[in-house]
Amino acid sequence: MNFAKIRAINYKRSLSRHSKDYDIDLQSFFRSPYSYLKSRLFIELSSILVFLFQKTPITPNSVSITNSILVFFGTIFLSFGEDKLKFIGIIIFFSIGLLDWTDGLLASVNKKQSNLGHVLDIWTGLVNYNLFVIALSIYLFNHTSDIVYLYSILIYLSFKFFDLKNFTYLITMYEHYKSGKKINRKKNRSKIMKFSPILRIFKFLFDNILNDRSSWVDIILLVLVFEIIHNKIYVSDVLFFLICFKTSLIFLGGLYICLFKGFVNSVRDKL
Repeated sequence: MNFAKIRAINYKRSLSRHSKDYDIDLQSFFRSPYSYLKSRLFIELSSILVFLFQKTPITPNSVSITNSILVFFGTIFLSFGEDKLKFIGIIIFFSIGLLDWTDGLLASVNKKQSNLGHVLDIWTGLVNYNLFVIALSIYLFNHTSDIVYLYSILIYLSFKFFDLKNFTYLITMYEHYKSGKKINRKKNRSKIMKFSPILRIFKFLFDNILNDRSSWVDIILLVLVFEIIHNKIYVSDVLFFLICFKTSLIFLGGLYICLFKGFVNSVRDKL
């Protein structure tokens, strides 16, 4: 496939995906100036990579795995490296979206979309973000020698690992699959929870502040650049603790709805 066609496909799928999944209009600079500029950079670069990869043995899934391998090295560089290596780690974390855009486009161009590819895409995103938070904690520990950052990252990972709400989804689907029953898609359609205007505002802010989206990661990376240049912690410690605090609220909220709001029965009844 020629480059112009690959580029056109990339623009079409990217505009559609961001509009549908994230409510971001990549065609409007004024609504989302940062997303507008970065998306175009990654669209152009990923189109070039796919043009080069399309007739090689490189598969979309191998691109996804390579992405997380690079992030692993980025974590080491940012956590333990000298300043030059830290900057390389920052560049890696800034660029992880490039391969994320590349694998899906390559699958589309070579008609190799798969369920495994979809799962890998989501899984690598989860792995990459958690590696970034780990790197941030070790970076702060090495700069301050304050062990509270190591305790905090252990608590953060524990909340992620022992999340009862996520475990409910996991075990319910596993047991349903193991039973051999089919999912009744017409049964007990989920009810949309209604919130007051004030709660909707709080939910919007909670969902969109310090989440795993690249815009927030890039803001923290920019902070790290200034801190490394000036050899001083400015606000990365505050941002790290806010991430941990938000994760603890999500964990406690999941615990609450599972224990007191019938969430487990609600999930089972929908199958």
